[in-house]
Amino acid sequence: MKQKRLIGNAVQKHTVELDRSDIRRYATAIGSTNQLHFDVTIAKKAGFSDLIAPVSMAATLGRHNHIIAMLEVHPKNVLHSEQTIELRRPLLAGDELRVVSVVSDVHERPIGNATTGFVTIEDRGTDAKGKALFFARRVLAIRGGFPKR
Repeated sequence: MKQKRLIGNAVQKHTVELDRSDIRRYATAIGSTNQLHFDVTIAKKAGFSDLIAPVSMAATLGRHNHIIAMLEVHPKNVLHSEQTIELRRPLLAGDELRVVSVVSDVHERPIGNATTGFVTIEDRGTDAKGKALFFARRVLAIRGGFPKR
């Protein structure tokens, strides 16, 4: 399977600046009511310098669409299978993150009467000085497996 050649490939590192509107929009989208995501005054009273991003927001900062395109699969066949996130500290509005996404595994296995492909993507986020801020790992399931071209 030619998609195995992608193991170890990194999508170009990019910079993401978290801003208050992005944090509020994401928190609203996931249904959060935690005021640390919405109200700067409350976040500061809690000891933070600005709004706190929901933990799961870290998993959205990688360039996963680029990896899906490299796998040559149709996005409609991609299912989110599992995800883990490790934060070194809360991500805050104003943080400038360097994010790199790496393909760490690609394999297929039969499930029922069909083949399903699996790709593991690891996202690493650091600050401007290179200090680790988060690690996110996701497994995507590919209905029908990978193309055999």
